Amino acid sequence: MIIQATSGGERILPEPAERELAFLQTLRPGQIVTGTMIEIAGFAVTFVDIGGFTAMIDIPQLSGRPIKRPSDVVAVGQEISARVLDVDTRRGRVPLSLKALQVEPLADYSAGAARPSPAPSPRSLPSVLSSASKRHPTAS
Repeated sequence: MIIQATSGGERILPEPAERELAFLQTLRPGQIVTGTMIEIAGFAVTFVDIGGFTAMIDIPQLSGRPIKRPSDVVAVGQEISARVLDVDTRRGRVPLSLKALQVEPLADYSAGAARPSPAPSPRSLPSVLSSASKRHPTAS
């Protein structure tokens, strides 16, 4: 228990562990959070401060493309937005993903944003060929 002296008397503040648990209970998998990169560790993980709690991003969750170093994608002090992958209140861990927020290169194509022109039907093929030969007659 932490007791804080105030002008109106004393006030009991929650223990740091109680504050962390209360914060963790507000998070949900899939939620998007904003934070600040505070450390790029040498053991395949980076750390992000999300409102006074330190969350982590495993290196494979930094990008959908291959990277050589985490510093190719993020820098200490950088503000980021990431998706919460899980909330482990028992161990006090919150894994995040930057990759989950990135647009996949083919996502627009698969959603129908860019469609190739249809191939000519077999019935229209002779007319296509004959019109091409009229425009480019062969030399005799």
